[in-house]
Amino acid sequence: MKNIRTFAFNKRIKFFSMRTGIITFIAIFFSLPSCGTKESQSLAGLTEVKITPDMSNQVNITTLITDIEIIPLETSDACLIKQVRRVKTDGSHWYVQDWNDAPLKVFSKEGGYITEIGSRGNGPGEFLQFSDFLIDDDHIDIFAWSGNKQWLHYSANNKFLYGTAITFPFDEIHKFDDNNYLVYVSNGTVFSEDSYNLYHIDNMFQVKSRIDGKKYPYDIKLDIAQDHFKYNAENLLYMKSYCDTIFKISSPLDITPKYHLDFGKNWYSAQFLRNNYEKSIFEIYEKIDNNHYAKWLSFLENDRHLVVGYAIKKDLEEPRHLAIYSRETGAVYNFRDSDPVVALFAYPNCLSGNAFVSIIEADKFLKIASQIKGNDAVSEKIKQYAERVIEDDNPILIKYQL
Repeated sequence: MKNIRTFAFNKRIKFFSMRTGIITFIAIFFSLPSCGTKESQSLAGLTEVKITPDMSNQVNITTLITDIEIIPLETSDACLIKQVRRVKTDGSHWYVQDWNDAPLKVFSKEGGYITEIGSRGNGPGEFLQFSDFLIDDDHIDIFAWSGNKQWLHYSANNKFLYGTAITFPFDEIHKFDDNNYLVYVSNGTVFSEDSYNLYHIDNMFQVKSRIDGKKYPYDIKLDIAQDHFKYNAENLLYMKSYCDTIFKISSPLDITPKYHLDFGKNWYSAQFLRNNYEKSIFEIYEKIDNNHYAKWLSFLENDRHLVVGYAIKKDLEEPRHLAIYSRETGAVYNFRDSDPVVALFAYPNCLSGNAFVSIIEADKFLKIASQIKGNDAVSEKIKQYAERVIEDDNPILIKYQL
């Protein structure tokens, strides 16, 4: 699979985003100004990134953006989107998976609606729900556990080709080559000695190996949530919910810790989770929501930067703070929610060439635009576009470069 990038977004963020655990990205052409703090160090190949939620660099984030493109997803009766679960791009199209399990929707790179892939039902080539999808050179694969329990293959023009049996449910899949895939399984098991989350499978969905997370010392075995796979130009990144470590996956058999995120007093420990977990994972959610811990993490990297979006305040439903780590200088740049426009970029989602992409609901975009006080080129473009948006429109993609 070539040039596939992915991100997740949720229209009902408060209910679903904790299951997405972490999300998203950055791509930057040039080094950022020298007002960042030197807050990282390398520990035997594992880079520790110290993020300071209580600090804010004296620079407006809009001054760092060199280009911005606002892409509305067309709104019509044929392509209404209720709750976006996942979006992927091949560079020419946007593929949108809706939480209501409608067929996969395809939009042009400008956001115009083109077609949909698959249909609801129990017949050949139909599905009731699907967990993930892959965009290949000449076909599209949809993985449907509910109903037919099949790996469904379609042509690019929505012709059903054939199906392959799926032997167990999963949340996400990544393709390395035609016979090697990695799937993430969210089984709900917490701190289990026999729990596996990553499975190496072949093109017939036969398990080749199970990957044991216990061998990675920083991995907290809290096995819930979705959208753990994040792509950059070179590697696949992986992170579990409430794990402070991001892993690099070069192949199904080559998984190594890469970043350790240190939020200081704003981070919870494995012991905190163990002490507070009793009967339901939602009890952990409640404990974390009621404390000033970092949550709603979104992350991604390119060859020069790592970006982490997060929230720390009680009852926040989405990332509001943003930290940018320079892989070249080791500096960390912090942006707080005291500047409303930060929320527009604090949910980094996917790489698109050298730009990164976020997605936001139309009504939230309008609210942010109404609070922008700056008159720089980026701020003016956001405010001008807001004049054409209706709050019930489909979500909006924001593609920008730093």
